[in-house]
Amino acid sequence: MYEGRLCGAPVRPYVGDSSGVGNGRPILELVAAAEQGTVKMDIRPTCAEIPAVSVAVTERGKVLLVKRGRPPAQGLYAFPGGKVEHGENLEEAARRELREETGLEVGGIAPIVAISIPAEGGASPHAYRLTVFRGQDPRGALLVGDDAAEADFFTLEQARRLPLTDSVIEIVEELLSPSAAPSR
Repeated sequence: MYEGRLCGAPVRPYVGDSSGVGNGRPILELVAAAEQGTVKMDIRPTCAEIPAVSVAVTERGKVLLVKRGRPPAQGLYAFPGGKVEHGENLEEAARRELREETGLEVGGIAPIVAISIPAEGGASPHAYRLTVFRGQDPRGALLVGDDAAEADFFTLEQARRLPLTDSVIEIVEELLSPSAAPSR
């Protein structure tokens, strides 16, 4: 699982279930637990982190990625997403960002991991708390919008050849591995 830095210190995303156990569990196991309502995630921003969301949409053995058209991460591929707007909860923000960047809606959506992204100076002077959701059953016409420069569905092998933001390939590998639950 992705390990990042928070305020200069190494951290792992906190994920726990009702017994307080769960750190390091595979993402797909956490997705199943989230769908059953037995997983909780500590998604409170710390160190003035800005809440942000992204959506890993899978369909027929492929994952949706967008090429970022603006900083931060301009020119890199990532899951569609962005900052949470005032008054939105995380799921509302995830659905809005997906719709704005790709024109797509999803049926099922569940948080799979929360990641702290440190400030990067000039490119991004802010730290973010990114909650990644898994989206299923996409519908609508795939369009490029908002701050995305490109959007498409990629196989695991195609994704491995793209310039990606941190942690994306690890999540893609777990979602698209042969042992993963079939994506619709």
